[in-house]
Amino acid sequence: MTLFKLGKLKETEELIQKLIQLIREHGFSFISRVGGIWALKGAVEMEKGNIEGAEHYIEKGLYLSKPEKPYYIWNSFYKVALLNYQKKYHQALELINEINFNSSETLSSVFLYISALWESRINLKLGNKFKAKEILSSLGIKENSLVQYGLEEGYLILFNILLEEEKISAAIGKQLKIIEENAQLKGDKKLYIETLLLSSRLEKKLGNRERAEKILEKAKKVAEDSGYYQIIKEEKINIPIQVNSSQNSYDLVEDLTTRELEILQLLGLGFSNQQIADKLFLTVGTVKWYTSNIYGKLGVKSRTQAVAMGRKLKLFD
Repeated sequence: MTLFKLGKLKETEELIQKLIQLIREHGFSFISRVGGIWALKGAVEMEKGNIEGAEHYIEKGLYLSKPEKPYYIWNSFYKVALLNYQKKYHQALELINEINFNSSETLSSVFLYISALWESRINLKLGNKFKAKEILSSLGIKENSLVQYGLEEGYLILFNILLEEEKISAAIGKQLKIIEENAQLKGDKKLYIETLLLSSRLEKKLGNRERAEKILEKAKKVAEDSGYYQIIKEEKINIPIQVNSSQNSYDLVEDLTTRELEILQLLGLGFSNQQIADKLFLTVGTVKWYTSNIYGKLGVKSRTQAVAMGRKLKLFD
């Protein structure tokens, strides 16, 4: 996760692949904590523009981490990020509400902060500025208050709101400079790029077009060097970066067993659970158990998706 925050996405991807190999070799593929590795792989794929792959790996991470609530909650935020990128804002809010409702007693202050940030950010996307500001206020992030270390992302959301409300001032620029310095101090490339983009927008609104363009070029350069392409794309900024939007192969949590392959093939033929049970002399409950394992290994949520993924991986004709 640290390498990812530092903007070293290539190194993160290489480390993930090594960890996955070690996990398989030692038989740890179905340990709950391994789910975080798959979810992080999904986040990397999202930054590369491979949204199908991102969804596949994040779902796999959620499936594995479900038995342990803290890990499941953390990985759920990767899903929120994906839904936000896909502009499925209402689904994202539903997931946030589910996280808050089901886990209010176990959420740490860090989780509560992340949850509130996402809720505020998505409400802003939906045009609910008052609600977004209300959520930020509950975190102590208010207009005319000084930026606090550790709350920088919340202040960026607030400053976005203020710019949309045309509450433009040089004071915001000074606050953004503090966030920029904090981002560099932490080595947080994503926060740094987001701050530069907002600073560029502010300078443009203040009429300083040359300075705005200079800051924007700096943001583009950092994004290109680090691999954080999606931040730039979300701003609808033209940037000459080639993003791989396709993925021809997927890593499995673990290879399917002979029985699981047999059941997957029958699913592909349209067999119901009862029909599969009758054909293989199993109980329906056992068939459901096998299909659940198949979903987890393939990183899918339904039989339709399982069959589609099976065909893509050429697991059956």
